Amino acid sequence: MYPNHFVSKVSDADMKNSETQISLSFANSCGYISNEVNDKLQSDSGEIGKLLNHMMSYPEKYQRNKNNHIS
Repeated sequence: MYPNHFVSKVSDADMKNSETQISLSFANSCGYISNEVNDKLQSDSGEIGKLLNHMMSYPEKYQRNKNNHIS
């Protein structure tokens, strides 16, 4: 595995997740989604962000071992 490449791709995903949060806020401000839907989706996106940040901080935990299983 190439940790720097992995972290780069996960970082891209984290950036897209942040963009999604901005889009959700905009949709809520314009009345396209309710406050309740916005709150739920923002919360889900926050959890995704935590997972992505963990993956960037500990890429070695997400590499495959010799048996082709995630360690």
